[in-house]
Amino acid sequence: MGQNIRIRPKRISRTELNKWVRTLPDGSFQLRTYSLSLLVLRRFLGEEWVGRHIRHGGDQTGFFKQSQEMLNNRILALDHITTVAKLADMLFNMQFTTNFDACLSQLSSAKGNQLETTYAELETAMLLFRCRVPFRFVEPIQKRGFDYDFEIIMPGNTVVAADTKCKVTGLLCSERTVYNVLHDSIGQVPPSLPSFFFLKIPETWIQPANDEMVMSGVRRFLSGTGRVASVKIHVEHRFLPHPRKSEQTYIVKEIANPQCRFLRGQGWDIFVGVNNLREWHYISYFAGAKAFERRFV
Repeated sequence: MGQNIRIRPKRISRTELNKWVRTLPDGSFQLRTYSLSLLVLRRFLGEEWVGRHIRHGGDQTGFFKQSQEMLNNRILALDHITTVAKLADMLFNMQFTTNFDACLSQLSSAKGNQLETTYAELETAMLLFRCRVPFRFVEPIQKRGFDYDFEIIMPGNTVVAADTKCKVTGLLCSERTVYNVLHDSIGQVPPSLPSFFFLKIPETWIQPANDEMVMSGVRRFLSGTGRVASVKIHVEHRFLPHPRKSEQTYIVKEIANPQCRFLRGQGWDIFVGVNNLREWHYISYFAGAKAFERRFV
């Protein structure tokens, strides 16, 4: 019987990336960043994927879809460029992370809202990577209790099963929405390991009136489980401090579960006191642009 052989996608070195820069068209740094990002995505995901999900005129369904309004609106266009460049950033910087190809395979086959969910998983991985939290990607096996995204290695070599939940942009904030998305996912993590849920919420939810609804939904969920050690909420806030520059701030809040049945007394916060971020190579920097800045709060 023949074996199923997985072909490992080619990696991209900094030397090769610099060679590609010399082939970029003249123009604004936004155009050069976008062009270089597409080259990176073609290498990792293929021309067909880029044409289907990103390029104007393709079969565009889902998260990266362009629109006529976007083409005529500078702010929307810059937001699209930032999203595409950020995906290229994440793939380039984390390409040597353990089991990276499992995440790449999931992104390759994602459709519609799955794209935003997989993008959110990469954002979680980026937070872990930049904050020097040891982790590895996990290949889903579509089996109850083993369908999660990462394994995080805590001090003392404690392994934590971690999964990312993403509320699709456009949905209204409510306690019930937050509770349901967490509660409905409890079967994805194994009962034999402590677990984390990373909940990415839309930027439109960043309002004082929504804070208590989100926290109430999380507390309600944690009160009914001893399996989950912590829920970590994160949100990306984009803004334009300059007409030619996009900045991104990541807001992270960690809520530990006092009822966690694993290692009582163990601290489950992983982002507190982080002040030595891992170096991050921005595609925009290679393209000759001023790097899109990202900050963590």
